[in-house]
Amino acid sequence: MTRKNLPAPPQFSLRSNLSFCKILENIRVTTKTVNQSIYRFYTPIYDHLFGPLYSAERRRTAQLLDLRPGERLLISGVGTGLDLPQIPAGIEVTGVDISEEMLQQAAQKPTQAVVKLIQMDAQRLDLPSGCFDAALLSLIVSVAPDGRAVFREAWRTLKPGGRLVLFDKFAPESYNIGPVRKMAGTLFRLLGTDVNRRLSEIVEDIPDCSIEISEPSLLFGAYRILRFRKTHGENQPMKAGIKLEGAVGPALPREQKIRTILVYGAGVLGSLYAGMLHQAGYEVTLLARGERLAELRRHGLVLIEDSNGKVTRMPVQVTDRLAPGDAYDLVMVVVRKNQLQSTLPALAANFATPNVLFLVNNAEGPAALVEALGRERVLLGFPGAGGQRTEGVVSYRLAGRSAQPTTIGELDGRKSNRIIQISQALSEAGFPVAISGNMDAWLKTHVALVSPIANALYLAGGSNYRLARTQDGIVLMVRAVKEGLRVLRALDIPITPAKYRALMWLPEPLLVAILKKSLPSQRVELLLARHANAARDEMQTLAGEFRALARWSGVPTPAMDALFCYLDPEYPVVPEGQARLAMDWRSTIAITGALASAGLLAAWLLRNRKQ
Repeated sequence: MTRKNLPAPPQFSLRSNLSFCKILENIRVTTKTVNQSIYRFYTPIYDHLFGPLYSAERRRTAQLLDLRPGERLLISGVGTGLDLPQIPAGIEVTGVDISEEMLQQAAQKPTQAVVKLIQMDAQRLDLPSGCFDAALLSLIVSVAPDGRAVFREAWRTLKPGGRLVLFDKFAPESYNIGPVRKMAGTLFRLLGTDVNRRLSEIVEDIPDCSIEISEPSLLFGAYRILRFRKTHGENQPMKAGIKLEGAVGPALPREQKIRTILVYGAGVLGSLYAGMLHQAGYEVTLLARGERLAELRRHGLVLIEDSNGKVTRMPVQVTDRLAPGDAYDLVMVVVRKNQLQSTLPALAANFATPNVLFLVNNAEGPAALVEALGRERVLLGFPGAGGQRTEGVVSYRLAGRSAQPTTIGELDGRKSNRIIQISQALSEAGFPVAISGNMDAWLKTHVALVSPIANALYLAGGSNYRLARTQDGIVLMVRAVKEGLRVLRALDIPITPAKYRALMWLPEPLLVAILKKSLPSQRVELLLARHANAARDEMQTLAGEFRALARWSGVPTPAMDALFCYLDPEYPVVPEGQARLAMDWRSTIAITGALASAGLLAAWLLRNRKQ
């Protein structure tokens, strides 16, 4: 590693009659020397501050690099080397950073890769063009004075077909950066980062640049993880006007649109998806058996929207089997998890349908699906609706986009042509849709949440209203959810969507108070309680799958284990109103103390400013 003596920080001359804003504007915070000084200060504490905070994101970026033995990887802004332990064996890594002190720490990090560390400015790389298979820019384009130059230089060093993974925070494309945010931005630049940079400013006019994956991350999407591919002259340079918050991918030729769909499973959700896709003009066949098949043949499909009572009746094409030669553009499997295994022989025997989307709860992962059908045919997802069926009539309610839209994804997280086609079809049918870059983690996170909720409902006799009045049930549910999220973190499974990470640190009394208010509602009854009561067999399967994950992780799960007993319908329910468990107030006290300290500090600063 090249070593250089760092010059002393520049001295700033400030006039006493300048306003606070003017002082900030006159401080030059974008020089190489200042950045070196800032990160020399951060070096001893950087790992303690930012190591745990971004650990899940670093694991995800390493996964998206999709590295293969023998490949060469560039890490611009390698810092203290927090990314290095995630890099697999057989990879040749070149890590560059402007801070000599940080590179010294990076040299101590454990890693399986072969690593070369160089003190170098990421904005002007002294490296040949086209020499790396992949590049990683983690929290660097918002830190360097010229983030665009950092991206462009890393892009220059990539071979054709190379991948670049970018993780950083960005200002929304449509956000108007006003005076207050500009002043805040100047303050943050004093701390070594820029909160007002837009992603479009970084990637504008980069040649042969294609976005493959764009995932929202921390702070409700303020941080993003993206994967770019260096194409072979197939793409025009990216322009600033590109919509980077939404789905990305090429426009689809009209003739390639999905038209014929088989919905495998005619329960509440299968009937709902078949009916709404049929109304949107798609050629839908609904696979049903037994009494349900006879109902559909006699009366057709009857849907009632719970929010307004609107009744829709429609004929629908039905079948009782999937033959090996039956050709559809898409098969959507909408069954309970404990029924999933029985669908696989027919799906595996059918080679005429290339795309099979499993809208199914799943905590054990897609291995059985891949083994049966082949990796290229399998897509994962989860419905964004709930309801019940009474005498052949399906009452339903769609979950909102902010709560739980219909979520789908490729096994490798790509926003492929087919996943965008399916998203378009579902959107045209009226379903809010999201594309996940890690659907397996999404499904595991979902089970970590819904399994404790369902088991707590059983504790209260299956009633969400009774549970709202039974504090012990809510306390156990909150603790079991937190245990489940700790299990995922211990297994290096990112909590997805990232917003659920807040449940890890929100105080128990606050969550209990929120649930007491939100549980007693018709919406919760329809979306959660009725399904839990109708699908206790599925919840038993899911709880068993997640407990296997918990045992593998080694994380203690006393609350989860206590709730597991109530899956047995013979187990006595807890008396309504029981509140014997003492709530954990420790985190509440800590947060209150921190807020009080912040308030006192703000008051002191304001007083001194006035003086």
